[in-house]
Amino acid sequence: MYICINSRAKLILLDEPFSHLSPSHIEKIKELLQKLKKEKAIVITDHMYKHMLDASEELYLIKNGCSKLIKKKAI
Repeated sequence: MYICINSRAKLILLDEPFSHLSPSHIEKIKELLQKLKKEKAIVITDHMYKHMLDASEELYLIKNGCSKLIKKKAI
């Protein structure tokens, strides 16, 4: 994943990047993605959506073939 996100590509697609990683590695990746999002478009799909809440500018839920913008976090 490190090679992919540090490539010269302006658009990065990541599918389930946090699966099977330790919490410390997840935090390091989220920090790196925060820095890189100023230079690239990053699209992430993940069932572990809680990791994405603080790392995302926009968050969408895809269900039954439809997407919905999530405007606020559920408590």
